[in-house]
Amino acid sequence: MMQEDILANKIVQDIPGLSSSLLTRAPYPIVILNPDKSLRYVNPAFEMLTGFCVTDIIDTKPPFPWWGESIITLGHLEEAFQKRRIHMNEIFRKKNGDNLRVKIDIMFCEVDDVIQYYIAYWVDVTEETNRTEALQTYIREVTSGQDRERKRIAREIHDGASQTLAMAFTDCSSIIKSKGLSPTVYESLDRIRFRIKDALDELRRLSRKLSPALLDQFGLVPSLELLVEEINREQNVHCLLNSVTSPQSIASDVALNLFRITQEALHNAIKHADANEITVSIKFMSDTVSLVIEDNGRGFNVPEVLGNFTGYGKLGLISMSERASSIDGKLTLNSQPGRGTILNVAVPKWPKTQA
Repeated sequence: MMQEDILANKIVQDIPGLSSSLLTRAPYPIVILNPDKSLRYVNPAFEMLTGFCVTDIIDTKPPFPWWGESIITLGHLEEAFQKRRIHMNEIFRKKNGDNLRVKIDIMFCEVDDVIQYYIAYWVDVTEETNRTEALQTYIREVTSGQDRERKRIAREIHDGASQTLAMAFTDCSSIIKSKGLSPTVYESLDRIRFRIKDALDELRRLSRKLSPALLDQFGLVPSLELLVEEINREQNVHCLLNSVTSPQSIASDVALNLFRITQEALHNAIKHADANEITVSIKFMSDTVSLVIEDNGRGFNVPEVLGNFTGYGKLGLISMSERASSIDGKLTLNSQPGRGTILNVAVPKWPKTQA
């Protein structure tokens, strides 16, 4: 009989309700602790995952060698054990020094109201977490790249085509003011002048959408006011901006990302949710900024994890969530089919990542 089976059999002899086969054959790591939190048993799957051999760590007490630089403290552990069932997500360290990310369920096993042992089931989520973090990093880089490219294109429009059209408009106006033009030529030039003006206005509108210049000059609230004005003018909706408190100074990245989130949320509400009433509320508090966007659109079922939207092509919601996360904030959604959507964003005015 293998050493693991002998040890498992000894464990189950002392503890009712356990099977030695369950312990040794389980494909996932299992850890058993005594009532005093000392290590009683780890199964072969645990040894294979972490590299720690049961004979080397048996009877050890916290802090366990795999804790590494985990945020777990003895006080944290004791506080958690006051509950009767524990769910944890931790970063541990293998014996070779590699990081290990696990989800842990800890169950309390009692006989006659007396704790006999604690049993912890581990799930290795290292690869899953790494993929998620890589995707988040990719989305942030793409979003940042988009912002830079939008700003570059807006600058080129302003310095190139817009300036050229502005000079053409001025030239037409000067010619119209000159004497000796026939009525036919005058009317033709006047039509050309106004067509140039329409094209210039359209380029300026596009430039503002690509890169809101007002953000740097006047701040977030005036930029949102202009955005809402354009939405009401161009779309068949009633959009209202409600500034709950007086505007305050915030980091430039916070202003830009809150503006982009609002821009994307309004686009989604109008184009995808068929909303015709939208309220944008912004509130400046001592350390944070709160942005709430509420619409009367079709609504939808919100998944537990926004990342699940990737399979449905709803990358705009993913992008908004990552924008909030990139400035140490959080985005939450409250929506139901037929009942509209409430988007809530809370971010610090001066994120640590921007310090």
